[in-house]
Amino acid sequence: MDQMINSESLLAIHELIGQHREFISNTWQFFVSVHIAIFGLLFMINPDRVNIASRFVLFSAYGGFMYLNYNAQLDNYRYALELLTLARELEEGLGKTQSIITNVFNRPGWVLEYLIYIFGISTSVGGALILIPNRPRKRDTSLDKELFED
Repeated sequence: MDQMINSESLLAIHELIGQHREFISNTWQFFVSVHIAIFGLLFMINPDRVNIASRFVLFSAYGGFMYLNYNAQLDNYRYALELLTLARELEEGLGKTQSIITNVFNRPGWVLEYLIYIFGISTSVGGALILIPNRPRKRDTSLDKELFED
């Protein structure tokens, strides 16, 4: 009876792990989408029309987004680590049966070690791109005239 409870609990934990991995994936997709939107906006707008005050407001909003997203990812990965630890403990009680999930994720906490660096570098690069105005070089119009003058 105890083994039956452990296997049902293990199945529930594995379902939670799968759902949580999807949630983590969605959070990373949101992170990337926001970056694409912000930097696409910065490169498409005319830098002469965006004053420094607007850049500081965008920089503050970006910093707030990065802080909230970092803490969310930190919580996500801590929860995933707890779920995998619980699954391993339940598998030990079942004897020789081993799960594919806990074999694949033999060290799930590695992301926690590097998360601060991922967000730190992203924030530094993103903040620099926001604060430093983009000044695209003007094209030489003489090339256009030579190409189309036949």
